[in-house]
Amino acid sequence: MPRISASLKSRTHRRTAKSRDQRRARHAAGARRFAQRRGVVDSGGRWAAGNALLIVVGDSIDKGPQSLEVLDEWIALSAQAAAAGGRVVHTLGNHEAEFLAAPDDSRKAAELYAELQAKGVPVSDLTDRTKPYGKFLGEMPLAARVGRWLFCHAGLYPGPNWADFSSAAGAALSAGSYGDPLLSSDDSILEAKDWWKDPAARSALEARLEADGMYGLVQGHQPKAYGFRTASARWMGASYQDR
Repeated sequence: MPRISASLKSRTHRRTAKSRDQRRARHAAGARRFAQRRGVVDSGGRWAAGNALLIVVGDSIDKGPQSLEVLDEWIALSAQAAAAGGRVVHTLGNHEAEFLAAPDDSRKAAELYAELQAKGVPVSDLTDRTKPYGKFLGEMPLAARVGRWLFCHAGLYPGPNWADFSSAAGAALSAGSYGDPLLSSDDSILEAKDWWKDPAARSALEARLEADGMYGLVQGHQPKAYGFRTASARWMGASYQDR
């Protein structure tokens, strides 16, 4: 039976580290502290995880005054990881998708727009894929499948199966349709909340996971999902060696 859980057991032959809660890690120093605790970076903030795979499950912009610094951290680590044989994958969160769906509307991402204005950075730097920020945001996948585990922001992905969903998601992202209901509806893979409390919704998702050959999923949209209530859960990260 597939597991719907915040825990992680990699089925690959590589270490996998993941960030559960970006609310505090949006600040650059917080992101670096989190990564250093898990052996992902050294004391100087440089990649130290060799051929590890680091997965960040979205929401690195908005809701904090250092979105650009956090993006700088992930961009730098992506290059350093690649040079060491590792990889950084940052999936879309609802905040990235909402911004990209309407980059000229400052109401939804007020904190991000205030930061851009204060730092003299044009919005186009985050939407133009020839610019570092725009390239990084524009290349974010909707989800990442690693072995038999699915990593995505809100956890709930619709049927009928993973292949069809992946095809539809790829088409939406290729077209730049970040406002597509597939990404933006209340029950989407980026926006869904509290679905894990509904036994019918859990059972349906477990059946889809099993049919698609997956064991479980990792999400970060709701840090207190699955009953995690402690402070440590707000900074939960894990790395596992395949056994």
